[in-house]
Amino acid sequence: MKYEFEKTFGPGVDPWYAKMERWANKQPNQFVKFFSLGFIAWLKRVWFDLKVEHTMRDVDVQVDKLHEHWDEQEKSKVVIKQEPSEVEGLDNFSIEAQYAAFYKAAKDHDEVIEYLNNQKDEE
Repeated sequence: MKYEFEKTFGPGVDPWYAKMERWANKQPNQFVKFFSLGFIAWLKRVWFDLKVEHTMRDVDVQVDKLHEHWDEQEKSKVVIKQEPSEVEGLDNFSIEAQYAAFYKAAKDHDEVIEYLNNQKDEE
């Protein structure tokens, strides 16, 4: 007794190559069957390679966008202040560079010091 069955990935989710292989296996002519299966195997390998290449290109684009976003966040904000001075015809200039990382460190500084002091007291 011989049982024949076909595997499927679920309703409506069969990839194109599984459908093509099923079609090729149903062909009565052996030449068409083996030629089709060989061609489908080659085409599937090429398709996988192109799919991986396309996905990697898409990942590279996402990485570039992420780096640009990070650069925007970490970009220095320079503030130039100009005030009149006591000397006639000469102004006082002050330049401040504001970095987001410095602000974050300054904001967390008190919490970190308090945590470390608590650790020291527990010992």
